[in-house]
Amino acid sequence: MEIRCINAENYKLTVDKIYQAELDGRDFYKLLNDNNIGVRYHRRLFEVSAAATPGRPQPAPARPVTPPPPPPRTERDLVESITIRGGLVSFQDFDRQWKNIQNRFSNSDSAISCGVKQISGINAQIQEIDGKFDLDEDDFITIRKALFKKCLEEYVQNTLLRRQAYGVLSTNTSGRDDGHDADEDMLVVLNEFAQVHTVDRANPNSNRNIKVWVLGGVV
Repeated sequence: MEIRCINAENYKLTVDKIYQAELDGRDFYKLLNDNNIGVRYHRRLFEVSAAATPGRPQPAPARPVTPPPPPPRTERDLVESITIRGGLVSFQDFDRQWKNIQNRFSNSDSAISCGVKQISGINAQIQEIDGKFDLDEDDFITIRKALFKKCLEEYVQNTLLRRQAYGVLSTNTSGRDDGHDADEDMLVVLNEFAQVHTVDRANPNSNRNIKVWVLGGVV
């Protein structure tokens, strides 16, 4: 067969010269080099071209291999991506785009003690998180609970406990006039996170049930 040299390297070969050769194994050609000595050379130094083999069609160039698309992301993937970026809780959504969650918790003085703050923002934090998901498609409770817990941890560790010993939270768990009662599944996070929490109890000042959590100590 006829082959054309495309890379002589440091061998006794000439680029663009056509040599008579035969395959020797899978990856080598055996041919007479420019010193007329029979030598085995790796096939990467040559090509079989149309000019070198008249009448023989050139093989079609190999098509580039397109890697398969990455597998669809799951809620667990989203949970594992949660991080703190520039003081914000962030995560990568199903399209691998980074989304930031604003921390909506805040505190104010209480009449209990100078070391105890009243924390507000439970419902606002839940709404901030819920706004990142299409809840008509799914409840996405696993990632929503994980984000709520991370926001709570970040607030307690980096804001509350720097100056106060404890924080007290409370919210309506049922009976709100606007129908926006706190999500029961999300409040489970507060139950797990709090040092102390009460049971739901009817508020005698309204037709709503309320609950209280105490945060602080070792998080």
